[in-house]
Amino acid sequence: MGWPYVGETLQLYSQHPNLFFATRKKRYGDVFKTSILGCPCVVLASPDAARFVLVTGSHLFKPTYPRTKEMLIAASAAVVSTFHELKKYSFDVAVLAVFGEVVVDPRCKRELSRDYGIVEKGYNSFPTRIPGTAYHAAVSARKRLGEIVREIITRERNNKEKKEGLLLGQLLDFKDGEGGTLTDEEIADNLIGVVFAARDTTASVLTWVLKFLADDRKLLEAVKVGGRYI
Repeated sequence: MGWPYVGETLQLYSQHPNLFFATRKKRYGDVFKTSILGCPCVVLASPDAARFVLVTGSHLFKPTYPRTKEMLIAASAAVVSTFHELKKYSFDVAVLAVFGEVVVDPRCKRELSRDYGIVEKGYNSFPTRIPGTAYHAAVSARKRLGEIVREIITRERNNKEKKEGLLLGQLLDFKDGEGGTLTDEEIADNLIGVVFAARDTTASVLTWVLKFLADDRKLLEAVKVGGRYI
């Protein structure tokens, strides 16, 4: 582990890194402990060792920087999850297309996002209503979503200036062959379902699109060329 606090930082930076790690691998084996830049760490010095850890315990690890570096660049700057960022983007677009910019204020949007996240976590969980379980929390969040959306529907029904092009407005104006209209509950169910689907499926598709574009430079260039004519 080297000197207190300093660890083996000086030895690492005073020679070629490959020589540093090769020497310790020969002395201690494929897995050894050390301390670099004041941060205790475990080094996996071979592909087999790395493969063993990632296969048997990858859920215990995440990409990160030493704490001293995170203080300078912020922990969230270390890794950006494309899927989660696109999920936020998909949610914002879905809310805008469904409710419009004026209907949903920032506070209401935060509440919607929070409750949708809770519903998503409990969507595939064991269906038990015991308090503290993911499913119970999801059911409670779904009730709150219904209350928020019905409040928006009521406000829009009384609004003389209808928002054209929004899904909410189209459902409010919908009439079947006999002139019947949708109830607030039916409209709320449709709106909640549309936004829920947009959060996950759209984000998944966009993530795969970015992945394939990143893997195929020719395809990426073709998309760029095509984009100029849009």
